[in-house]
Amino acid sequence: MINKSRRNFFNDVVENSVQFLAKAVASFQSEEAEPDTNYFSSYESAYTLISENLPFLDEEVERLNIDTTGKSNLEIVKEVYEKTHVDH
Repeated sequence: MINKSRRNFFNDVVENSVQFLAKAVASFQSEEAEPDTNYFSSYESAYTLISENLPFLDEEVERLNIDTTGKSNLEIVKEVYEKTHVDH
């Protein structure tokens, strides 16, 4: 009698790999189609952008002529993003 366990194992690996790739592609396409509109909804969600760019924020604000009076870092970063973001 033929032992089909190796063939079944291979088929399972291929099937799982194809499913994984399909899910990865679908996830990438959905993120590409709909950008996260809530990114600037809180300081916590935009923390990485703020913390990474904080040393350069003053120069960018000056270059873009943005009034920062009474604005939080989150509001400033959001305004910089809106003025510099280009849809591709």
